[in-house]
Amino acid sequence: MGSLLDFVKAQTEAAARTARADALNAVSSAGVRIGGGGPSSEFAVNEFSRSLVVPTVPFPLTARTLALFHCEDDTDEAGNASITPTPTSGSGGKFGNCWSGDDTYAIGGIPQSDTYLLIQFWVYLPSGGSVVIEKAESYSIAVDESGVTFTLTGIDSATLTETIAAETWTLITCQYGLGIILVGIDDLCTWVDASGAIADTDEDTELTLATGAKIDELRFVSQVMYHQDVRRRTCRGAPADWAVWNFAEGTGVTAYSALMPSSRHLDLTGGAWDADGFGFDGSAYGDVDGEIRAFTDFSLEVWAKFDTVADCWFVSQYNGFGLGYQSGNIVFEAGGATALSLAFTFEADVWYNICVQYDGDNVSLWIGGLKVAEDVLASLAMTSGPLTVGAYHDTTDGFQGVLSLVRICRGLLRPWYRNVEKFRIGAHGFTPSEDWLLG
Repeated sequence: MGSLLDFVKAQTEAAARTARADALNAVSSAGVRIGGGGPSSEFAVNEFSRSLVVPTVPFPLTARTLALFHCEDDTDEAGNASITPTPTSGSGGKFGNCWSGDDTYAIGGIPQSDTYLLIQFWVYLPSGGSVVIEKAESYSIAVDESGVTFTLTGIDSATLTETIAAETWTLITCQYGLGIILVGIDDLCTWVDASGAIADTDEDTELTLATGAKIDELRFVSQVMYHQDVRRRTCRGAPADWAVWNFAEGTGVTAYSALMPSSRHLDLTGGAWDADGFGFDGSAYGDVDGEIRAFTDFSLEVWAKFDTVADCWFVSQYNGFGLGYQSGNIVFEAGGATALSLAFTFEADVWYNICVQYDGDNVSLWIGGLKVAEDVLASLAMTSGPLTVGAYHDTTDGFQGVLSLVRICRGLLRPWYRNVEKFRIGAHGFTPSEDWLLG
């Protein structure tokens, strides 16, 4: 037990040093830090529950910006590209003026990397509106009310099907690099594994605005935004969140599960909100009566910090699955019986990322992104019974500490210990809304 704990702590400390170095190098190479605001900024409240954290200020110019249009006129701040004809300068842009006018516009002179590409912009769609950005034989982005598709010729495409609210400014992110094609709508994203060189042609990039669509702050960058949660959640297929309770953004007596129906919101009894999440005092708990299921490919993730280390349960479902700490062992239950147990010593006032995965044959335990235990499990009970957070399902054995995140998803998370620690450092050291550019 001691050697395992020492190993995890050593890896965590090494990860923290690497993360800080990466951050400084990223600032140095990019010349500017991407991301604005702090914990109270417009999008930072979603840091734990979703994948991309986005800037809350107009995009700054970086050393590897290929083109940056603030859409007040036809000027590219990077000095590389030009657009013809000049789009109508519409009022009410996300950051002032914007481009509008139903037409197709040619953007010429954008340099291109064959390895990394980030295209990001704000879009405003009236009912029936759409935007297409396309470079023939290279890439295309199609945006309408049903979502976004990003296609790279000869490589692959990724589609995020998510309703884009009409007459609302929405941030669109499309990027390729680090082995994935990623599509983001605001701070929700999906991705596919992909490889290959981006085709570079002599064609202009065409921008098509239709049915009153508007665009603002359009940028092309030869790097990708690296957000640690994206890589941490990269999995075999995209994980489908069944419930994500972000205790860092809640108030009152309800913890909301982002983009989920109200039946998956968590009703809280006792306890108190903490700057980093929700504080459980041993008698507090949260419960949800809505259907919460486990699946063949299943992941359960918890961010926890003990105030007092004692027997407890982080999550427990009646006759279903549960994750807790009992008699010095991290325990995972399936069907009300112990399926995996590992001797481990937690320390008070230390943040831990604990993740359990089930692939249909084996159940595994990860601490700080490191796999520390695995065992055969024939099946995981597919119950849909009530679920309790912060205590056992009968509300005994309550947790004493702070939870910042509980995620239940269909799919296998692939934890990366370095990135997990960088994520936690970001929440408790660096500004939570920072994104780093790599490439």
